[in-house]
Amino acid sequence: MNILIPVELLPAILVLLIALGQLLRPFHFRNIIFSIILIEMGYLHFLHMYIMYTKSFISGSGLFLTAQPVFLSIGVFIYIYIRSIKNEVTSFSQVDLKHFIPTLVSMVILVALMAMRRDAYNEALNSGAGKAAVMVYFSFAWITLAGYVGRSIIIVRKSLVQGNPVHRVFRLFLVLMLLVFPAMITGILTVVMALPGDSIVSRLYIIIISVIMISLYLIMQRNPYLVQYGTVPVRKKSRDCNFPAGTDIENIKNLLKIIMEEEKIFCDEDMSLARLSDVLGITPHLLSRLLNEHFGKNFNSFINTYRIEEARNMLIDEPDRSTLSVACAVGFNTYSVFYTSFRKETSLSPAEFRKQNIKH
Repeated sequence: MNILIPVELLPAILVLLIALGQLLRPFHFRNIIFSIILIEMGYLHFLHMYIMYTKSFISGSGLFLTAQPVFLSIGVFIYIYIRSIKNEVTSFSQVDLKHFIPTLVSMVILVALMAMRRDAYNEALNSGAGKAAVMVYFSFAWITLAGYVGRSIIIVRKSLVQGNPVHRVFRLFLVLMLLVFPAMITGILTVVMALPGDSIVSRLYIIIISVIMISLYLIMQRNPYLVQYGTVPVRKKSRDCNFPAGTDIENIKNLLKIIMEEEKIFCDEDMSLARLSDVLGITPHLLSRLLNEHFGKNFNSFINTYRIEEARNMLIDEPDRSTLSVACAVGFNTYSVFYTSFRKETSLSPAEFRKQNIKH
Protein backbone atom coordinates (compact mmCIF):
# COMPACT_ATOMS: atom_id res chain seq x y z
CA MET A 1 0.00 0.00 0.00
CA ASN A 2 1.29 3.44 -0.86
CA ILE A 3 1.33 6.65 1.16
CA LEU A 4 -1.80 8.01 -0.58
CA ILE A 5 -4.14 5.53 1.07
CA PRO A 6 -4.63 7.49 4.34
CA VAL A 7 -5.46 10.61 2.31
CA GLU A 8 -7.94 8.66 0.20
CA LEU A 9 -9.64 7.35 3.31
CA LEU A 10 -10.04 10.75 4.99
CA PRO A 11 -13.44 11.54 3.37
CA ALA A 12 -14.85 8.23 4.62
CA ILE A 13 -13.47 8.84 8.11
CA LEU A 14 -14.99 12.32 7.99
CA VAL A 15 -18.51 11.15 7.14
CA LEU A 16 -18.36 8.41 9.77
CA LEU A 17 -17.47 11.04 12.38
CA ILE A 18 -20.40 13.17 11.19
CA ALA A 19 -22.69 10.15 11.49
CA LEU A 20 -21.49 9.54 15.04
CA GLY A 21 -22.09 13.19 15.88
CA GLN A 22 -25.62 12.95 14.48
CA LEU A 23 -26.40 9.88 16.57
CA LEU A 24 -25.27 11.72 19.71
CA ARG A 25 -27.87 14.41 19.12
CA PRO A 26 -31.45 14.15 20.48
CA PHE A 27 -33.40 11.40 18.74
CA HIS A 28 -35.03 12.54 15.53
CA PHE A 29 -36.21 10.29 12.70
CA ARG A 30 -34.36 12.22 10.02
CA ASN A 31 -31.18 12.27 12.14
CA ILE A 32 -31.16 8.49 12.19
CA ILE A 33 -31.80 8.17 8.45
CA PHE A 34 -29.11 10.71 7.60
CA SER A 35 -26.63 8.94 9.89
CA ILE A 36 -27.34 5.58 8.25
CA ILE A 37 -26.74 7.09 4.80
CA LEU A 38 -23.39 8.50 5.95
CA ILE A 39 -22.35 5.21 7.57
CA GLU A 40 -23.19 3.26 4.43
CA MET A 41 -21.31 5.75 2.23
CA GLY A 42 -18.28 5.49 4.48
CA TYR A 43 -18.43 1.69 4.46
CA LEU A 44 -18.69 1.52 0.67
CA HIS A 45 -15.67 3.80 0.34
CA PHE A 46 -13.61 1.75 2.79
CA LEU A 47 -14.65 -1.43 0.99
CA HIS A 48 -13.80 0.01 -2.42
CA MET A 49 -10.34 1.00 -1.23
CA TYR A 50 -9.80 -2.43 0.34
CA ILE A 51 -10.80 -4.22 -2.85
CA MET A 52 -8.56 -2.04 -5.01
CA TYR A 53 -5.46 -2.52 -2.91
CA THR A 54 -5.88 -6.21 -2.01
CA LYS A 55 -7.21 -7.24 -5.46
CA SER A 56 -9.81 -9.44 -3.73
CA PHE A 57 -12.49 -8.47 -6.21
CA ILE A 58 -14.73 -11.50 -5.76
CA SER A 59 -12.95 -14.13 -3.74
CA GLY A 60 -10.50 -13.42 -0.96
CA SER A 61 -12.15 -12.36 2.26
CA GLY A 62 -15.67 -12.39 0.88
CA LEU A 63 -16.18 -8.75 1.80
CA PHE A 64 -16.95 -7.95 -1.84
CA LEU A 65 -20.48 -9.34 -1.54
CA THR A 66 -21.26 -7.30 1.58
CA ALA A 67 -21.65 -4.27 -0.69
CA GLN A 68 -24.82 -5.73 -2.19
CA PRO A 69 -27.17 -5.08 0.78
CA VAL A 70 -25.64 -1.63 1.20
CA PHE A 71 -26.21 -0.71 -2.45
CA LEU A 72 -29.80 -1.92 -2.19
CA SER A 73 -30.57 -0.09 1.05
CA ILE A 74 -28.73 3.22 0.67
CA GLY A 75 -30.94 4.27 -2.25
CA VAL A 76 -34.02 3.54 -0.13
CA PHE A 77 -32.66 5.56 2.78
CA ILE A 78 -31.90 8.50 0.46
CA TYR A 79 -35.44 8.27 -0.90
CA ILE A 80 -36.94 8.22 2.62
CA TYR A 81 -34.73 11.12 3.71
CA ILE A 82 -35.88 13.24 0.76
CA ARG A 83 -39.51 12.38 1.51
CA SER A 84 -38.95 13.41 5.13
CA ILE A 85 -37.84 16.82 3.85
CA LYS A 86 -41.31 17.15 2.31
CA ASN A 87 -42.92 16.00 5.58
CA GLU A 88 -44.35 12.97 3.76
CA VAL A 89 -42.79 10.58 6.25
CA THR A 90 -41.78 10.98 9.90
CA SER A 91 -41.37 7.30 10.78
CA PHE A 92 -41.25 3.93 9.07
CA SER A 93 -44.59 2.62 7.83
CA GLN A 94 -45.44 -0.81 6.44
CA VAL A 95 -45.28 0.65 2.93
CA ASP A 96 -41.79 2.02 3.58
CA LEU A 97 -40.58 -1.30 4.96
CA LYS A 98 -41.56 -3.04 1.70
CA HIS A 99 -38.79 -1.09 -0.02
CA PHE A 100 -36.29 -3.05 2.05
CA ILE A 101 -37.44 -6.51 0.90
CA PRO A 102 -34.63 -6.80 -1.73
CA THR A 103 -32.12 -5.81 0.97
CA LEU A 104 -33.39 -8.52 3.32
CA VAL A 105 -33.28 -11.13 0.53
CA SER A 106 -29.71 -10.14 -0.34
CA MET A 107 -28.71 -10.45 3.32
CA VAL A 108 -30.14 -13.97 3.48
CA ILE A 109 -28.16 -14.90 0.34
CA LEU A 110 -25.03 -13.32 1.81
CA VAL A 111 -25.36 -15.26 5.06
CA ALA A 112 -25.86 -18.51 3.10
CA LEU A 113 -22.72 -17.85 1.04
CA MET A 114 -20.66 -16.92 4.09
CA ALA A 115 -21.73 -20.17 5.77
CA MET A 116 -20.08 -22.18 2.99
CA ARG A 117 -16.60 -23.60 3.41
CA ARG A 118 -13.92 -21.19 2.21
CA ASP A 119 -12.73 -23.44 -0.64
CA ALA A 120 -16.30 -24.13 -1.79
CA TYR A 121 -17.12 -20.44 -1.60
CA ASN A 122 -14.12 -19.44 -3.73
CA GLU A 123 -14.75 -22.22 -6.23
CA ALA A 124 -18.41 -21.22 -6.65
CA LEU A 125 -17.71 -17.52 -7.10
CA ASN A 126 -14.72 -17.95 -9.42
CA SER A 127 -16.48 -20.33 -11.77
CA GLY A 128 -17.94 -18.96 -15.00
CA ALA A 129 -21.49 -19.35 -13.72
CA GLY A 130 -20.56 -17.84 -10.35
CA LYS A 131 -19.03 -14.74 -11.88
CA ALA A 132 -22.05 -14.28 -14.15
CA ALA A 133 -24.39 -14.65 -11.16
CA VAL A 134 -22.40 -12.06 -9.22
CA MET A 135 -22.61 -9.59 -12.11
CA VAL A 136 -26.40 -10.09 -12.34
CA TYR A 137 -26.60 -9.83 -8.56
CA PHE A 138 -24.76 -6.52 -8.51
CA SER A 139 -26.33 -5.14 -11.66
CA PHE A 140 -29.71 -5.40 -9.95
CA ALA A 141 -28.34 -3.54 -6.92
CA TRP A 142 -26.79 -0.77 -9.03
CA ILE A 143 -29.97 -0.33 -11.07
CA THR A 144 -32.04 -0.21 -7.86
CA LEU A 145 -29.73 2.42 -6.37
CA ALA A 146 -29.91 4.49 -9.56
CA GLY A 147 -33.70 4.20 -9.55
CA TYR A 148 -34.16 5.44 -5.99
CA VAL A 149 -31.65 8.26 -6.42
CA GLY A 150 -33.39 9.26 -9.65
CA ARG A 151 -36.78 9.34 -7.92
CA SER A 152 -35.28 11.43 -5.10
CA ILE A 153 -33.84 13.92 -7.58
CA ILE A 154 -37.23 14.32 -9.25
CA ILE A 155 -38.92 14.95 -5.89
CA VAL A 156 -36.42 17.64 -4.92
CA ARG A 157 -36.39 19.23 -8.37
CA LYS A 158 -40.16 19.62 -8.45
CA SER A 159 -40.42 20.97 -4.91
CA LEU A 160 -37.76 23.67 -4.76
CA VAL A 161 -38.74 27.29 -5.16
CA GLN A 162 -36.27 29.59 -6.88
CA GLY A 163 -34.91 32.24 -4.53
CA ASN A 164 -36.20 30.61 -1.34
CA PRO A 165 -33.34 30.83 1.19
CA VAL A 166 -34.57 27.80 3.14
CA HIS A 167 -34.39 25.65 0.00
CA ARG A 168 -30.80 26.61 -0.78
CA VAL A 169 -29.25 23.72 1.13
CA PHE A 170 -31.52 21.21 -0.60
CA ARG A 171 -30.34 22.48 -3.97
CA LEU A 172 -26.87 21.45 -2.87
CA PHE A 173 -28.22 18.00 -2.04
CA LEU A 174 -29.66 17.85 -5.55
CA VAL A 175 -26.22 18.46 -7.03
CA LEU A 176 -24.64 15.83 -4.78
CA MET A 177 -27.28 13.28 -5.76
CA LEU A 178 -26.49 13.92 -9.42
CA LEU A 179 -22.84 13.17 -8.67
CA VAL A 180 -23.85 9.72 -7.41
CA PHE A 181 -24.23 8.53 -11.02
CA PRO A 182 -20.66 9.24 -12.25
CA ALA A 183 -19.36 7.95 -8.89
CA MET A 184 -21.32 4.73 -9.35
CA ILE A 185 -20.16 4.26 -12.94
CA THR A 186 -16.47 4.80 -12.17
CA GLY A 187 -16.71 2.60 -9.08
CA ILE A 188 -18.31 -0.22 -11.08
CA LEU A 189 -15.66 0.01 -13.80
CA THR A 190 -12.84 -0.02 -11.25
CA VAL A 191 -14.10 -3.16 -9.52
CA VAL A 192 -15.43 -5.13 -12.51
CA MET A 193 -12.36 -4.45 -14.68
CA ALA A 194 -10.00 -4.95 -11.71
CA LEU A 195 -8.31 -1.63 -12.47
CA PRO A 196 -5.23 -0.66 -10.42
CA GLY A 197 -5.53 1.98 -7.74
CA ASP A 198 -3.56 4.51 -9.78
CA SER A 199 -5.69 4.19 -12.93
CA ILE A 200 -7.49 7.29 -14.26
CA VAL A 201 -10.94 5.74 -13.70
CA SER A 202 -10.05 4.74 -10.15
CA ARG A 203 -8.71 8.20 -9.34
CA LEU A 204 -11.80 9.78 -10.86
CA TYR A 205 -13.99 7.67 -8.58
CA ILE A 206 -11.98 8.72 -5.54
CA ILE A 207 -12.24 12.40 -6.52
CA ILE A 208 -16.01 12.26 -7.08
CA ILE A 209 -16.82 10.33 -3.92
CA SER A 210 -14.48 12.59 -1.91
CA VAL A 211 -16.25 15.68 -3.26
CA ILE A 212 -19.61 14.21 -2.22
CA MET A 213 -18.52 13.30 1.29
CA ILE A 214 -16.55 16.49 1.98
CA SER A 215 -19.46 18.55 0.64
CA LEU A 216 -21.81 16.76 3.03
CA TYR A 217 -19.47 17.66 5.88
CA LEU A 218 -19.37 21.33 4.84
CA ILE A 219 -23.16 21.47 4.44
CA MET A 220 -23.61 19.97 7.90
CA GLN A 221 -21.24 22.55 9.37
CA ARG A 222 -22.88 25.46 7.58
CA ASN A 223 -26.56 24.47 7.88
CA PRO A 224 -26.94 21.85 10.64
CA TYR A 225 -30.51 22.86 11.50
CA LEU A 226 -31.76 22.88 7.92
CA VAL A 227 -30.25 19.46 7.22
CA GLN A 228 -31.89 17.95 10.27
CA TYR A 229 -35.16 19.84 10.47
CA GLY A 230 -35.69 21.88 7.29
CA THR A 231 -38.67 21.06 5.11
CA VAL A 232 -39.76 21.70 1.55
CA PRO A 233 -43.57 22.00 1.59
CA VAL A 234 -45.68 21.85 -1.54
CA ARG A 235 -45.42 25.09 -3.49
CA LYS A 236 -47.95 27.69 -2.49
CA LYS A 237 -48.62 31.08 -3.88
CA SER A 238 -47.36 33.68 -1.46
CA ARG A 239 -50.22 35.52 0.24
CA ASP A 240 -47.99 37.89 2.13
CA CYS A 241 -46.85 40.73 -0.09
CA ASN A 242 -44.52 41.96 2.64
CA PHE A 243 -42.10 39.10 1.98
CA PRO A 244 -40.21 38.17 -1.21
CA ALA A 245 -42.02 35.72 -3.47
CA GLY A 246 -41.03 32.14 -2.71
CA THR A 247 -40.19 32.78 0.95
CA ASP A 248 -41.66 29.94 3.02
CA ILE A 249 -42.63 31.79 6.20
CA GLU A 250 -44.11 28.76 7.97
CA ASN A 251 -40.97 26.74 7.32
CA ILE A 252 -38.74 29.49 8.71
CA LYS A 253 -40.99 29.79 11.77
CA ASN A 254 -40.77 26.05 12.37
CA LEU A 255 -36.99 26.11 12.09
CA LEU A 256 -36.82 29.08 14.44
CA LYS A 257 -38.97 27.26 16.99
CA ILE A 258 -36.75 24.16 16.82
CA ILE A 259 -33.42 25.91 17.25
CA MET A 260 -34.76 28.03 20.07
CA GLU A 261 -36.56 25.30 22.01
CA GLU A 262 -34.38 22.27 21.26
CA GLU A 263 -30.97 23.80 20.66
CA LYS A 264 -31.50 26.71 23.09
CA ILE A 265 -29.35 28.95 20.96
CA PHE A 266 -30.62 31.96 22.92
CA CYS A 267 -28.24 31.03 25.76
CA ASP A 268 -25.36 32.25 23.62
CA GLU A 269 -24.67 35.68 25.12
CA ASP A 270 -23.28 36.90 21.78
CA MET A 271 -26.43 35.97 19.86
CA SER A 272 -27.42 38.81 17.55
CA LEU A 273 -29.93 39.47 14.81
CA ALA A 274 -27.21 38.95 12.20
CA ARG A 275 -26.07 35.65 13.70
CA LEU A 276 -29.56 34.22 14.05
CA SER A 277 -30.46 35.24 10.49
CA ASP A 278 -27.28 33.52 9.33
CA VAL A 279 -28.31 30.31 11.12
CA LEU A 280 -31.69 30.43 9.38
CA GLY A 281 -30.16 31.27 6.02
CA ILE A 282 -32.11 34.51 5.57
CA THR A 283 -31.23 38.21 5.71
CA PRO A 284 -31.31 40.16 9.01
CA HIS A 285 -33.94 42.46 7.48
CA LEU A 286 -36.21 39.53 6.66
CA LEU A 287 -35.79 38.02 10.12
CA SER A 288 -36.53 41.36 11.80
CA ARG A 289 -39.69 41.74 9.73
CA LEU A 290 -40.77 38.17 10.48
CA LEU A 291 -40.35 38.68 14.25
CA ASN A 292 -42.32 41.92 14.16
CA GLU A 293 -45.17 40.75 11.94
CA HIS A 294 -45.55 37.14 13.12
CA PHE A 295 -44.44 37.32 16.76
CA GLY A 296 -45.15 40.94 17.56
CA LYS A 297 -41.67 41.44 19.00
CA ASN A 298 -38.33 42.92 18.07
CA PHE A 299 -35.22 40.73 18.19
CA ASN A 300 -34.21 41.59 21.77
CA SER A 301 -37.71 41.00 23.13
CA PHE A 302 -37.98 37.70 21.25
CA ILE A 303 -34.65 36.40 22.59
CA ASN A 304 -35.27 37.67 26.10
CA THR A 305 -38.63 35.88 26.28
CA TYR A 306 -36.86 32.56 25.82
CA ARG A 307 -34.08 33.55 28.22
CA ILE A 308 -36.53 34.51 30.95
CA GLU A 309 -38.47 31.26 30.52
CA GLU A 310 -35.23 29.30 30.87
CA ALA A 311 -34.28 31.40 33.89
CA ARG A 312 -37.64 30.67 35.54
CA ASN A 313 -37.01 26.94 35.20
CA MET A 314 -33.48 27.28 36.60
CA LEU A 315 -34.62 29.35 39.56
CA ILE A 316 -37.06 26.59 40.52
CA ASP A 317 -34.96 23.55 39.60
CA GLU A 318 -31.71 24.86 41.11
CA PRO A 319 -32.73 26.66 44.31
CA ASP A 320 -29.14 26.97 45.56
CA ARG A 321 -27.90 28.67 42.43
CA SER A 322 -27.45 32.46 42.68
CA THR A 323 -29.63 34.68 40.53
CA LEU A 324 -26.47 36.22 39.03
CA SER A 325 -25.30 32.76 37.94
CA VAL A 326 -28.72 32.07 36.42
CA ALA A 327 -28.59 35.37 34.52
CA CYS A 328 -25.22 34.49 33.01
CA ALA A 329 -26.30 30.91 32.21
CA VAL A 330 -29.28 31.99 30.11
CA GLY A 331 -27.28 34.50 28.07
CA PHE A 332 -27.59 37.91 29.74
CA ASN A 333 -24.43 40.03 29.76
CA THR A 334 -25.41 42.12 32.78
CA TYR A 335 -27.52 41.45 35.84
CA SER A 336 -29.34 44.76 35.52
CA VAL A 337 -30.69 43.84 32.07
CA PHE A 338 -31.69 40.41 33.39
CA TYR A 339 -33.47 41.93 36.39
CA THR A 340 -35.35 44.47 34.27
CA SER A 341 -36.34 41.89 31.65
CA PHE A 342 -37.40 39.35 34.26
CA ARG A 343 -39.56 41.85 36.11
CA LYS A 344 -41.13 42.96 32.82
CA GLU A 345 -42.07 39.37 31.91
CA THR A 346 -43.21 38.16 35.33
CA SER A 347 -43.98 41.32 37.35
CA LEU A 348 -41.67 39.87 39.99
CA SER A 349 -37.99 40.08 40.76
CA PRO A 350 -35.99 36.84 40.33
CA ALA A 351 -35.77 36.43 44.11
CA GLU A 352 -39.51 37.02 44.57
CA PHE A 353 -40.34 34.55 41.82
CA ARG A 354 -38.15 31.89 43.41
CA LYS A 355 -39.66 32.48 46.85
CA GLN A 356 -43.21 32.13 45.52
CA ASN A 357 -42.55 28.99 43.50
CA ILE A 358 -40.29 26.90 45.72
CA LYS A 359 -42.04 24.83 48.37
CA HIS A 360 -40.02 24.42 51.53
